[in-house]
Amino acid sequence: MNANKYKYINLSYLNEVAEGNKDLIIELIEIYKSQIPEFIELFNTYLNSSNWYQIGLVAHKAKSSVAVIGMKKLAEDLNKLETLSKNSEHTELYKNYIDEFSNYTKYADDELNDYLSNL
Repeated sequence: MNANKYKYINLSYLNEVAEGNKDLIIELIEIYKSQIPEFIELFNTYLNSSNWYQIGLVAHKAKSSVAVIGMKKLAEDLNKLETLSKNSEHTELYKNYIDEFSNYTKYADDELNDYLSNL
């Protein structure tokens, strides 16, 4: 199975960490998939209440999750959001970062579903 055929995810790292153990890969993907809706909800709640510091904390947690799934660019963008928001800098950019997170993780979810269906 070619895990590198996807645009948004790269499961090379996940496969390496799991040493090819399909049950572990499935479990880690399911954990990731369960976290994403919570991250999106928290991002939007904190954005609406202008709680910049909390956005940084969520970005920190989300960064690790997307990195495991091989979403390198998104992890880098979350790192930028984390740094900016912890210092309340360029708050006008936060919505764009959060929208990007929501969109990319939606596409990643589709790719993960495809990957799981072919495991």
